[in-house]
Amino acid sequence: MGLRKGCTVATRAMLGLLFLLLSSQGFAQTGSSIVHWAAFANGVAAAVGGPTITSFSPASGPPGTVVTINGTGFSATKSLNTVNFGGRTGPTATIQTATTTRLTVVAPSGATNGFFWVTVSGVQASSPSSYLYPPVINYTDPTSGAVGSTVTISGSNLTPTAHVTFGGGVVQNSIYSVLDQNNIVVMVPAGAQTGQITLTTNSGLISNASPSFTVIIPAPTITGINPTSGVVGTTVTITGTNFSPTAANNSVSFNGTAATVTAASTTSLTVTVPAGATSGAVAVTVNGMTATGPSFTVLLPDPTINGFSPSSGPWGTSVVISGTNFSSTPTNNQVYFTNVPNGAAAFATVTAATPTSLTVTVPNTAISGLFTVSVTGAVNSATSPLAFSVTVPVPTITGFSPSIGPVGTSVTITGTNFSATAANNVVKFNGTAAAVTAASATSLTATVPSGATSGKISVTVSSSQSGINSQTA
Repeated sequence: MGLRKGCTVATRAMLGLLFLLLSSQGFAQTGSSIVHWAAFANGVAAAVGGPTITSFSPASGPPGTVVTINGTGFSATKSLNTVNFGGRTGPTATIQTATTTRLTVVAPSGATNGFFWVTVSGVQASSPSSYLYPPVINYTDPTSGAVGSTVTISGSNLTPTAHVTFGGGVVQNSIYSVLDQNNIVVMVPAGAQTGQITLTTNSGLISNASPSFTVIIPAPTITGINPTSGVVGTTVTITGTNFSPTAANNSVSFNGTAATVTAASTTSLTVTVPAGATSGAVAVTVNGMTATGPSFTVLLPDPTINGFSPSSGPWGTSVVISGTNFSSTPTNNQVYFTNVPNGAAAFATVTAATPTSLTVTVPNTAISGLFTVSVTGAVNSATSPLAFSVTVPVPTITGFSPSIGPVGTSVTITGTNFSATAANNVVKFNGTAAAVTAASATSLTATVPSGATSGKISVTVSSSQSGINSQTA
């Protein structure tokens, strides 16, 4: 600002008085600089131009960052320049070098984000934009919390914050609430981990190492399993809460035997009943915390019968049954033969067992028919493909007397396994049936029949019980 030479003395006097009044206040402000005024001896006052800031670099950084300030009107004498960060009266920066157009200063600690000011011989100029400090976290309240809870972070230069991470876990992309530049409220995100909280500003500045925050992970719970029973390999769905959505982070066991988790969400797990599993409680472990659920009944696969040998025999006969999915423990296999009507169950004794073979004894209440095999723990039983023929014991003839005689001769036949009931024994002389007049288990008395011819004697023994087949000696 200047005064034209053509001004009158009166005009000059009035302007001089105005300038002197401004000067008595110490300054007047023009633009971005605060300008002092000086009164000359002839009553003419002139403005002394203040400093201007045209640019600075870098635009952000922590305390100790060297900042280059470009502009005009600086003093080449360092001590005649004062630089305050964060406001007119903010912390003072250390000036390293000075020219009339450039200052290099050290960003001071304790300042907040905002304009900085350069003062030269009492005249101030502000930066064209704010200088940004990285966020500093002093403490959190509370110091622990579960996913979904809110946390107040206190410190300095916390805004504008782009995102927050907890312990290096999942990024929280939005701030729940901004209280002021030094206090913000965030929500603990799903996937957060225990550790330091890190704030990143919109300009990419990252906060200091904060005190550790503990993410409280709630224990898992099991509300149900479906199905509640099945064979090895069955797919089971476990419902509950606080599972990990990452399948590998959930450990599931069936009565202590580890199972493979094939699918997972926070409320559902899909697992396969493992080989070797036994009936008992299902347990889920997540983050070292275990929930014990309902009991799962491990069923054995259903047995099958492929064949058996022999295919017939009297009570007490040893029969070998071949098949699959039998129990190696004999008492865990139940073999039932067709039983005498209204008689005791024809439960056979298992004398030897492997997964593919059973050795059983035909019970003395069995009659001819199909038999079944059941295995403890299996749902369904197996039925033999063919009937087993129950017979009377095979009779034997050890001798007879006399060995010769006419029709009507009484002949005594000795042997074994005859029926004590005479009618159950059929004696033939060379094919001609004879009347049995007396009988015991070892002796039969028969009369040589009319029409008989010389030849062999045969004895056929039958049973009074239907379903038991005869045998001939």
